Amino acid sequence: MMNCEIIFNPSNKIITEFGLTESYFGQVKSLNLLQSFCYGVSMCRISGQRARYALIRIDGEDAGFFQVLEMGVLKNLLHTVILDRGPVWFNGYGSFEHFTAFTQALRALYPRRFGRKIRFMPEVEASEEVHRYLSSQGFRRVGTKGYQTAWLDLDLPIEELEKGFKKKWRGALKKAQGFDLEVRWDEQGLDLNWLLERYAYDKAAKCYDGASVESLIEMAKVFKIQKHMLIGSVRYKGEPIAGVLFFLHTPSATYQIGWSGDLGRQKNAHHLLLWSALDELKKRNIQSLDLGGMNDETAKGVKKFKEGLGGKSITLAGIYN
Repeated sequence: MMNCEIIFNPSNKIITEFGLTESYFGQVKSLNLLQSFCYGVSMCRISGQRARYALIRIDGEDAGFFQVLEMGVLKNLLHTVILDRGPVWFNGYGSFEHFTAFTQALRALYPRRFGRKIRFMPEVEASEEVHRYLSSQGFRRVGTKGYQTAWLDLDLPIEELEKGFKKKWRGALKKAQGFDLEVRWDEQGLDLNWLLERYAYDKAAKCYDGASVESLIEMAKVFKIQKHMLIGSVRYKGEPIAGVLFFLHTPSATYQIGWSGDLGRQKNAHHLLLWSALDELKKRNIQSLDLGGMNDETAKGVKKFKEGLGGKSITLAGIYN
């Protein structure tokens, strides 16, 4: 039986205390946004939660890490624990046996009790085996649907990535390339207000789920300081007709929000924007791109667009408490 240890960093400086330098992150191919350092800092500002970082050791070897957000009052009599899209495994780890060993250690760390609320969204693909195991550990499933996303491997040359595009996606890109469109990239946040205004209007008009404008503004402040924010726009005759916001968390990045106006859709501007983004991200040593949440109910068109890039689609196990 595997021995799994969870070792918290008392100073909350995981990179310094645990030595999670580039040599460690080099062992991680896909780091999702919710487990990134900048995201934890953002949540502390937005909701007053405390971000804690822990190293995972299995049989004495460093196997991965995770970030948990906590909030407690009355000396933690009332205690909220949030672990979203974790843990993050190092190369060579992440099997079902490693996951079960980690889950047992996590449950021992945060046993169910009066006054404690836990939210656990594991970074593991959905299966009946996973659901049965989590239930056996006292975790209760919230809803019946998992979180859908797709990962794109940016280690491949651009030519290989293009070969992976779906036929219709490639055709739409070719049409966009035939128009007189200009793509601009912004690391300073100069286009942030413009993009968020259109995102807010579009989100309200179409009633889809997504991060609030207020939370995106706070996240942008943190990510911008670290030069981990990238905003792209497509312009036609000087006027912006489409835009996208990426958050970078080396070695990965996340497609956070996107917007296209009527003219942008007519000219397939978003196809051109995403194609250009692959090169921009590769220049910044990004190895994988998380294309963000997808669903079959309220955003079928968005899901079809993202899947057209040819990434690996996955459905995570969902939320448990």
